[in-house]
Amino acid sequence: MDFTEELRKASEEVAGMMMDLCQLGRQGEASGPEPTAAVSYDTEPIACGVSENPGDEVSDGSQAPLIGIVIRLPLTASLKDLSRIRVTTRLWEDLSKPEIYAVLGVPVRGFTCYMARCERITGESVK
Repeated sequence: MDFTEELRKASEEVAGMMMDLCQLGRQGEASGPEPTAAVSYDTEPIACGVSENPGDEVSDGSQAPLIGIVIRLPLTASLKDLSRIRVTTRLWEDLSKPEIYAVLGVPVRGFTCYMARCERITGESVK
């Protein structure tokens, strides 16, 4: 049996249910005396789905828990050299300050979307 059409429809349905917007970022080449390279983000945001996963909550010894984040991306997203995701809208509400996430490893392709495990970047690390 060929389920290609059913999977395509399911992927479109999942993409339609993504209630956040994000921009994909890629690490550039380091130049000059600075050891870190700038991240360049796509100009057009894409639909995405940000999910805090309480099952991944861990403690690093401080008062604040670290929460694992999974960001769902449409199968049409270009993931080549993906290193950052900047979330600009959550639940159809524009954020006053975008949330920046580091992508941990290679996003996993599911039946209906890609799933990227991420960690939120805060403070001076946000570029």
